[in-house]
Amino acid sequence: MFALAPPSREILASFGICDCFAIFTAGHFTGYFVAVGTVFCDYPLLIYCLGSFGNQSANTSFLLTFLLLLTRILDLAASKWKDFLFKENRALWSIGISIGFGVYLNLFGTPGLFNADFGSWIFDPMIPGLTNNQFEAKVQGIFNLIFCFSLGIFTPLTYLLQWRRERKYGQMVSYKKQVLQQAILVSVFPLLTATAYATLGLFASSPYFMLMMYISSNAWYAGHCLPLLQQNHS
Repeated sequence: MFALAPPSREILASFGICDCFAIFTAGHFTGYFVAVGTVFCDYPLLIYCLGSFGNQSANTSFLLTFLLLLTRILDLAASKWKDFLFKENRALWSIGISIGFGVYLNLFGTPGLFNADFGSWIFDPMIPGLTNNQFEAKVQGIFNLIFCFSLGIFTPLTYLLQWRRERKYGQMVSYKKQVLQQAILVSVFPLLTATAYATLGLFASSPYFMLMMYISSNAWYAGHCLPLLQQNHS
């Protein structure tokens, strides 16, 4: 990974660190809670804190995904904005803003809470008799919709720019093509997860929704490490 040119190097390194923290919540604790049938009332403080921590990791990862695709698009478009936004230490500032946004939602946002019915972390613990909107996460829902919309545009746009460049200049340099493919593959799993959570806030759940939530959340943490491992041999 460190053979890549910045800012991809810094963003991918931050991605890996963020995922390590996220797996701590989504992997270990989710597996344990599902195995023993934990509900929110069993460990309310622990689940609340883990939900806040997982929220921070998730939102930071979302923004890092956006930054990674943005660098690829600006590179393919040969835009001067790439140097303006990411030259020298400016990429670190962008990463810092992503982390800061995650911390903000951690401290002031509504955390996702573990729900045994869905086997995942959603914004409703389904406590019997609780019918108010205490756990409604409006900011998170809006952010998920924006992220889905943005990434849904950026991913095909990246493919289009790659196709135009290869058609105009012939074969793309192999390492640049590899970095581009990596950025696209990395973005697929966060998009899948954000779409699932955005859908949760808009439509009533179906019998298959628990399976979709489980697959999407675990695919995000465990799945998008595959292109990082496969395409970075160092």
